[in-house]
Amino acid sequence: MKTYLKGLMGLLALGIQTLPGQTLQRGITDTVRFEIVDHKMILEARLNGRSARFIFDTGGRNVLVSDTVAHYGLQLTGRESVSDVNSIAGNFSRAAGDSLSFGQHYTLTRPEFIVMPPNRFFQSLGVAGILGCEAFSQAAVLIDKQQGLLILSYPYRPPGFSRQGGVAMQVNRTYHPIFSVTMNGTSVDVLFDTGMSGFLSLAETDRQRLRSSGITVRDRGEGFMHVGIGGIDGVKPGPIERVEIERILLGEKLFTHTGALTAPRSLSIIRISLLDYGRILLDLPRSRFYFVSWDAEPSDLREQTRVWNVKIMPVRDHFEVTAVIGASEARRGDTVWKIEDTDLEGFPLDETLIMRLMEHIEKDRATLLIGKNREEAREIEIKKL
Repeated sequence: MKTYLKGLMGLLALGIQTLPGQTLQRGITDTVRFEIVDHKMILEARLNGRSARFIFDTGGRNVLVSDTVAHYGLQLTGRESVSDVNSIAGNFSRAAGDSLSFGQHYTLTRPEFIVMPPNRFFQSLGVAGILGCEAFSQAAVLIDKQQGLLILSYPYRPPGFSRQGGVAMQVNRTYHPIFSVTMNGTSVDVLFDTGMSGFLSLAETDRQRLRSSGITVRDRGEGFMHVGIGGIDGVKPGPIERVEIERILLGEKLFTHTGALTAPRSLSIIRISLLDYGRILLDLPRSRFYFVSWDAEPSDLREQTRVWNVKIMPVRDHFEVTAVIGASEARRGDTVWKIEDTDLEGFPLDETLIMRLMEHIEKDRATLLIGKNREEAREIEIKKL
């Protein structure tokens, strides 16, 4: 894949909205608007000259839904083995197009995609697929949630960001942004992943490293928290801990009392909620990560990182408790028939809709109707931890 930019230069300055067509002495910029829908960054692009909506997922890959391949005029090029969030591997087709463009200037030639079957998740968001950082590999990408702007600078980083600033990124072949933060005085490598909701998930290996630094284990449980592209079959439930980290230092910004769930993965993940606290620059050509906080005050995340003590997800033809954390009357594998006043019989089997339903519960406690069948179902109470 190659990248070229065309047209007039743009203006970029911190705190000033970039307008395509204005001049900048050191390079070219382009502005792409995005919106946050169900904790996903949705942006517009042009694939082979046709308008397309994508999720921008910094921890993901370029993905296209199979029923759109012909519509956008892509050609199948082979196959690739891909593992999902639960480490379930699948073999998928690959496809390539002629161009992927953003705004007036930035165009990626010969973009490549992994082709996935259609699913409710993509359909509910109205997107053709996912764009990972590989789509922006030749640009410095500034993300500003307050303005809803993704600003691409090429070939240089934007003014106000020096090479001495930021931290080094470990950029792999898929351009996933991996860098170090300080947790309770210990350096921890993290992946910045806009494809996952919330603030932080902690790798079990990092939890072990942080044991001596005062990390607090609040609750323990078992299960799994996500259904990936490989589906539910073969997913093995594992131990889960809800922990609290006293201090996380990212650049000059201090986060305190950060709650997180542990996960059996190789990297801890800082998630999309980081965008609530400042601008982020991913300088992909020079492998630098920059975080510019909206303010210098410490942010206490105790309230923002609370979670429900059960996880509910669609499993085959029903909704099921897939994880239980702490004390609860629910058991992993219980069928869920009702959440508060919402009857789940006939409810779309969509993880996004269930997440939205749970988030809209304003109270700290809620009721579920659970059981192997409706006739024997019982009402229980769940709570936020």
